[in-house]
Amino acid sequence: MQSGLDVTIEILDFAIEKEEEARLFYTKLSKKARDAGAGKLFSELAAEEKRHRYILENIADNKEAIKRFTASARGRKVADLKISDYLVPSDPAAEHNYQSALILAMQREKASFRLYNDFAAKVKNHVIHEMFLALAMEEARHKLRLETEYDDFLKEN
Repeated sequence: MQSGLDVTIEILDFAIEKEEEARLFYTKLSKKARDAGAGKLFSELAAEEKRHRYILENIADNKEAIKRFTASARGRKVADLKISDYLVPSDPAAEHNYQSALILAMQREKASFRLYNDFAAKVKNHVIHEMFLALAMEEARHKLRLETEYDDFLKEN
């Protein structure tokens, strides 16, 4: 049987891996963006995912910074346009089509939001619990930014 600490370490390792995957995904999209504004959006999201990874990797060493992060991230409500709830990428190679890439990105952020909420429910440590809830809110903000970009893209086309 695994101890709570082992489970927490496994969860943190998994979360770190997912943040790195997200960073690479957004970095790739930033290079293929349809315009400078979209490229900037994806570059900013890649930087935020990198920051998330740093937070996860350094939680034991920097609890005060984590507390500041959680306080700032959780204090703001995030609207949910629910655009991604009704969309699926049109092809498996979604990165090749901007609209499909946005859909995939929204769905990834939605999944990350759910993942961090689920992780928060599984950990006993209060600081880590709050950190996961804050990360969930950040992922919800990412999804909102992507939904807004998607909506703008549809209006332009």
